[in-house]
Amino acid sequence: MVALLSILTLAMLVGIGIYMGWRQRRIAQTLAYEKVREGLYFHPGHVWASFQPTGIAKVGIDRFLRGILGRVEEVILPSAGRYVKQGQVVMTVTGGGGRQLNLVSPLDGVVCATNPHPAEGDEISYKNDYFLLIRPTGLSENLARMKGAEEAEGWFRAELARFKDFITLRMGNLQEVGATLADGGSHSAGIIEKMDEATLQAFTESFLR
Repeated sequence: MVALLSILTLAMLVGIGIYMGWRQRRIAQTLAYEKVREGLYFHPGHVWASFQPTGIAKVGIDRFLRGILGRVEEVILPSAGRYVKQGQVVMTVTGGGGRQLNLVSPLDGVVCATNPHPAEGDEISYKNDYFLLIRPTGLSENLARMKGAEEAEGWFRAELARFKDFITLRMGNLQEVGATLADGGSHSAGIIEKMDEATLQAFTESFLR
């Protein structure tokens, strides 16, 4: 009787161990799925795409570009139903001083809806601060040119360093710009207002394509 109870107890413990291992694998798989499903990807043109469970992507501008703009005064967006391609100019954003930037689409796809008045504030929300909803096509090819959230951290640091060199070369006479960058700040908020047309064009070609 004692031997039988020992065998049953051992079998129960083995069963619990198997179940717990299976459950942990299921949880890990679910979390991995959620990470992919709700993933955030950044295009080299400083626009991002965040995917919803439906497969529709929200598209907006990243923190780096938002800081350069300072504020968004106006945005011109494509009409719903238009087919757009990755790297194609799809929207024009007006920042401080009336300076305009032409921004590209991070994805191939069809524009489902637009949001010309995204949430404002010091902290950018990658859920609500978007301009476009796009139903993507050719997603695997598009994502190959984009960076996931984890990879993007190092990329942003490299972009900041590159911007510091760019702005020092083009606008080195502005001491406040150099001081802000050297002190470890992201960049002087709204610096687009101080760019002349040649600098603005060079910035667009170097950072927004």
